[in-house]
Amino acid sequence: MSTVQRPPKQTDGAGAGGTTQQEGDRQRTRAVWYGLVAALIAATVILTALNLPFVTHQLALSFTRRPEHYTGLWISPGDVPRAWLAGRPCPVAFQLANHEGDDVIYDYSVTLTQGGRAVQAYTGRAEIHNGEERLLIGTVTPPDPGKLYVLKVSLRGRSERVHVALRTRS
Repeated sequence: MSTVQRPPKQTDGAGAGGTTQQEGDRQRTRAVWYGLVAALIAATVILTALNLPFVTHQLALSFTRRPEHYTGLWISPGDVPRAWLAGRPCPVAFQLANHEGDDVIYDYSVTLTQGGRAVQAYTGRAEIHNGEERLLIGTVTPPDPGKLYVLKVSLRGRSERVHVALRTRS
């Protein structure tokens, strides 16, 4: 019996258990596509995040020089009266914070306007030490029921202002 010998298979130099040149090219192409898809997903996530207000606000705080000395003025949501009754005094509470680096005497006004015209105003003065925050109260009396008023708290000679729109009830 004679045995027939077959010629060895061509492996393009890959050797036993190796891959052919075509398979290697496919693996590299697949890796490139996976990388491109991953980069596209990452870019989409980043661009979406940059369009969210809280993300852009935090980035602005990180990259923007903030003043070292400033005054804070605000009305907390819990300090806005729920019922504005016409003809009844209504206390308006607001916060004032001094971060000016020195003690400051603030002259403030609480003004009730209707149609751009001042209907009533309350003025006051507060000395606030540096680094201190204080709750202040001004009182206004809306005259007419069912009307829309704008309440404005401002500091004389300064740019800080707070506006709140309110409708009165009878």
